[in-house]
Amino acid sequence: MELMGIREVTIMEKRTMKKHNIGKGQRPGLRFNANGIETRKNILKSAAKLFAERGYDGTSFRDITEASGIGLGSLVYHFGVKHNLYLETLNTFLMPEERAREIASPLAACRKKDRKSVMNALAAAVASYLKDIHCNRKYPFLPAFYMRLLVDADRDARKIMDARLSGARDALNQFAMRINPKLTEEQVCAWRRVVIAQMQYTMFSKKAILQEFKIKAYSPEVLDKIALSIADVSCPLLGLK
Repeated sequence: MELMGIREVTIMEKRTMKKHNIGKGQRPGLRFNANGIETRKNILKSAAKLFAERGYDGTSFRDITEASGIGLGSLVYHFGVKHNLYLETLNTFLMPEERAREIASPLAACRKKDRKSVMNALAAAVASYLKDIHCNRKYPFLPAFYMRLLVDADRDARKIMDARLSGARDALNQFAMRINPKLTEEQVCAWRRVVIAQMQYTMFSKKAILQEFKIKAYSPEVLDKIALSIADVSCPLLGLK
């Protein structure tokens, strides 16, 4: 099973790993160890939460050992250095490419070019993205994690981000060009950046948005309204009145 990039090891996978005497994060030749899998998952969750709260530079291996209750030796054994651990948190918690494409699917399904149809298609995609991040009860640190990623990501991290999200970005570009073929490439890119920036704004300026909507927290219903507002604001850039 997969949720926001978190994969649970199935019984069949465990049997296969046991057969080959290999466990994820273990040296070849060692018998599969379920405790090792759990240790790795606990490290990743604690590290991701700290990276979200303090950023990459503000988080040390010592901080992660204290938060996870797992010794420094285990951190080094599983990940080597902090940069490897950071990249693995991206691989684990960043939205999978398949999910990003699924979220963008309403854009491809929209064939009408009237404002209402365009707004509904874009709002559906935006709302799904926002709900996956803001309404994840299992990993409530995800909005801060995504926000920090925009600030801390280096070249290696951006490669992972591009691999996961490039399909969704392409879907946005294709949607804009289909709605208004007269748009230039620069105009299409500008429209896409406006849409993405407004979604990112829900992370960077959460308090301001909550005050604006006079609510205490994001909910699926509130995010639907925010998504519709984002779609409404972006329509003029597509040439829709």
